[in-house]
Amino acid sequence: MRKNKVLMVSCEGLGKGGVQSVMMNFIRNMNDSYIFDMLLFTNEIRYYDNEFLRYGGKIFRIPFYSGKNRFRKKIDYYIRGISLYYKIKKVISANGPYQAIHCHNGFESALCLIAAKKSNIPIRICHSHTNPNKSNLASQILNSIYRFFINKTSTHKIGCSLQACDFLFGKKKAIVLNNAYDDSAYSQNKYISQKDSSIRLIQVGHFDNNKNQSFSIDVLNHILQFDNNASLKLIGFGNENFINSLREKVKKYNIENNVSFYDGTTADIPQLMSESDFFIFPSKREGFGITLVEAQAMGLKCFASDSVPKTTNVGGCIYLSLNDGPCKWAQRILSTPTEKNIYDCSKFKISEIIIIMDSIYKGVG
Repeated sequence: MRKNKVLMVSCEGLGKGGVQSVMMNFIRNMNDSYIFDMLLFTNEIRYYDNEFLRYGGKIFRIPFYSGKNRFRKKIDYYIRGISLYYKIKKVISANGPYQAIHCHNGFESALCLIAAKKSNIPIRICHSHTNPNKSNLASQILNSIYRFFINKTSTHKIGCSLQACDFLFGKKKAIVLNNAYDDSAYSQNKYISQKDSSIRLIQVGHFDNNKNQSFSIDVLNHILQFDNNASLKLIGFGNENFINSLREKVKKYNIENNVSFYDGTTADIPQLMSESDFFIFPSKREGFGITLVEAQAMGLKCFASDSVPKTTNVGGCIYLSLNDGPCKWAQRILSTPTEKNIYDCSKFKISEIIIIMDSIYKGVG
């Protein structure tokens, strides 16, 4: 029986990020029923590229400006629209027919969806993973135009939270679809961890200002006033300049022995979580935060900023305001028992989510 084809559109490349993890979960678990092709916007071969190719699909690349000039990068966003539309249309024409297009690239999904509608792709999905962030007037105007076309050309609007839906689609009707985690990997029953008396914190996420690892370091610095053997593991990847600024802060506090940095593309994250007591997640904004679910699946109590959607909570999340400051976060952590817990994460299991996604691809959901 001939498989239907789905064109998956990434937000950038196939690095080990949250959006990419969501896409790969669909592809791993649905490739017996569908052929997935992937559209990327970088020439770089990243973490998931080789795994994706093992499932039999093709990768198409339309690279964006990748230099370090921030002004040039902003200009590229404003001027690439028409060119991007024609390039996407060419990819579809040369490699279709596709049953569905599944876009994860924010407002620029509009360009993919217009091209898909012109190419008669019946199922056109826009999938939002992002919460609002401040933008200048020019970006707001352009994004408003993109939002109009997303709502006009998509057949299905999906978001990982109500906030993510509202951000990308406005108040239009949309489906909230939980981000899924791999319950075969994140299971505390697979690990035996030796507990010592000191607090062990862990944070997983892209190294950037939004994920706010600097705040986590401040929290640890306050905890160390009461527990001089407390530790913090920071796991991720990102801008080297930002990572260096974090290392400088650690050095300034003279806590190099208490903070460890791990490359998120190679680290055994479930293992490192099993060796930790608390998960810290002080993001400034989030569309969802699947790592919080993974941490709870590993039995960890989680301390997250109140900008994170509460749908991430299955019983193990404590939400705090960043305005409270790192000292109050530290006090709350110090007053919390370190015992592992058992939380019901079943509604986030990939086996449940792909049933819904399959019905959408078939046009019956």
